[in-house]
Amino acid sequence: MTSHMAKRRPQDQPDVEQARREPTQPRARETIETILEGALRVLKHDGWTGFTTNSVAQSSGVSVGSLYQYFANKDEIAVALVDKHYRILKAEVACELRDGILSRDPGIIALAVHRFTNALTAHDGLYFTIMQELASPAKERIAKIFDETVTFLAFTFLLGKDSLRHDVSTNTAFVVAQAVEGVLAAAYSRRMSPEQIQQIQAELAMMVTKYIAATP
Repeated sequence: MTSHMAKRRPQDQPDVEQARREPTQPRARETIETILEGALRVLKHDGWTGFTTNSVAQSSGVSVGSLYQYFANKDEIAVALVDKHYRILKAEVACELRDGILSRDPGIIALAVHRFTNALTAHDGLYFTIMQELASPAKERIAKIFDETVTFLAFTFLLGKDSLRHDVSTNTAFVVAQAVEGVLAAAYSRRMSPEQIQQIQAELAMMVTKYIAATP
């Protein structure tokens, strides 16, 4: 490995925020997407123990040097994966709930919860694997992403208040999000089957709808 490459090693870069180069050009954004797709493949097939910058670079078809231009270490890649996942969630919720909001359908609450649980359980609960393995400060950054998603969910619930005839606060959304995450984390820790997870998702949707409806 050349001296130039050695300078890009994670242990030589304590400030990971500064180490990562923000994409400004389409080609750079495409490279990051390629890296994240490769990272997802590695995590799904090899788990966290096989998840290294070298394995991600190989799976992505990019050089390790190119990878280090955007990500200081594998924790940074994991954070970016979670961030991308929640951005997709928000886009899907905004699109799919539009008609329900306009028609004041009380079912939009259950649909929002369903989408939220799908995001947490995607790729065989990969989110929970990442959260279990990550250390600070990467875990703190994911917590911030989670909080932003909670705020988004609060807004979604607020839009549905006319159907339910109840106001929904950010605190209510926080309770909902933490409850859903906790229940699903417990389900995955017990290695429940996909069928059991689906049943739990349905129970969660019913629980949240009733909880919001009962909120003063």
